[in-house]
Amino acid sequence: METYTNGFRREITDFISVSERIQSLVARGEPLSRDEAGVVRLCATELLEKVLEPN
Repeated sequence: METYTNGFRREITDFISVSERIQSLVARGEPLSRDEAGVVRLCATELLEKVLEPN
């Protein structure tokens, strides 16, 4: 059974939370290492390519 919070699955709320934490680091001027930045960009790109626009 899937758990929904505010209409979203747990995985989506976890993704939002992690994204906000990464954005907070960047907004505070804390640089990501080359490897960290690469992983973030790779994951974001792959996710955007695989998530289709709902009809």
